[in-house]
Amino acid sequence: MDRIPFTLPEEGLREVTGFVYFDGEFLVLDVRSKLLGLLDEQRDTIKVALTAIKSVRVQHKLIRDRLIVRPRSFELLEAVPGDHDREVALRTKRRHRDRVEDLVGDVDYHLRSMAT
Repeated sequence: MDRIPFTLPEEGLREVTGFVYFDGEFLVLDVRSKLLGLLDEQRDTIKVALTAIKSVRVQHKLIRDRLIVRPRSFELLEAVPGDHDREVALRTKRRHRDRVEDLVGDVDYHLRSMAT
């Protein structure tokens, strides 16, 4: 289980960070939300079953990449802090690019094997 740090777009005065990893059955988001970066920390672990995921992909950017998770239903979009239209975009640092691509490959492999 390789935990990859991520951030989400700021939600007002809240800073949202966390780790994402794949445990073989679930895509797990360990989300931490802090008021002003220091106070009122909230922590949630969101386990997303593979059957709830439509696709995952990496979007390469200049400074930070994005791990894009597109769910089959709106439940994941509501569970993750922030305003998500059709997908959740987890921002990751470029130095984690290889690890993110490995995670996407693992999840994608399991999604394809479920389809057959």
